[in-house]
Amino acid sequence: MINPVVKSKSFIPLEKVHPVRRKFSNRVKGQSSLTGITLLELILSMVLLSIIILAASSIDIATKTFFNSSSRKTSALNSASLSLETIQKYVLQSHGWIDDKGFDDSSNDRLWIRIDNESNPTPGTFSDDIWVRYLYNSNNHELRFCDNCGSGSGTAPNLHPAACNCQNPEIILSNQVTSCTFIPVAGKTGVYVNITTRFDPNKPPNEHTNPQDNLQGTFYYGCHSF
Repeated sequence: MINPVVKSKSFIPLEKVHPVRRKFSNRVKGQSSLTGITLLELILSMVLLSIIILAASSIDIATKTFFNSSSRKTSALNSASLSLETIQKYVLQSHGWIDDKGFDDSSNDRLWIRIDNESNPTPGTFSDDIWVRYLYNSNNHELRFCDNCGSGSGTAPNLHPAACNCQNPEIILSNQVTSCTFIPVAGKTGVYVNITTRFDPNKPPNEHTNPQDNLQGTFYYGCHSF
């Protein structure tokens, strides 16, 4: 018996029969165009972002701390500087003579100065002059200034009025003073002033949060004061 001849059909590639299998094969070989983010990449991105945020926060905090510290130190410095400038101004204007001196620096916490009356200048006469006074009060940390304590003469060496009869309200030069002393210069020709101020005089000093400053100066009385 002769077997019938079976005609062979044309070969059909496997990829056409199973297209999904080909795509899967391509992905395995790294030829797929599809991309994604792995868990490791996500974690690394979050870590880097956290580092950047922390660095920016640290810079911001440091900047604010430096600014606050500088502002407080400037406040204390300006307070002492203004006080010294005012004292120097009137020390140079002191008006007196050898036997009728125009100042009293016998107390370390206060300074009296006699100046010629600006409204009626009389260089050779002292009876119509006015007295000014600086007074430091350690209880409230204030350095006060009276620009007109009255006129007249007392008994040497305190030629000023026995008490300050302020004709005008006292001026608070500073309320940040922790120490202020008036010390006579040898020969009684001037006064040495030492002022220490602090941002908050009621609290201990701290370089950053509560800075303090110290200024000193030696000022010589006017040429007709001794």
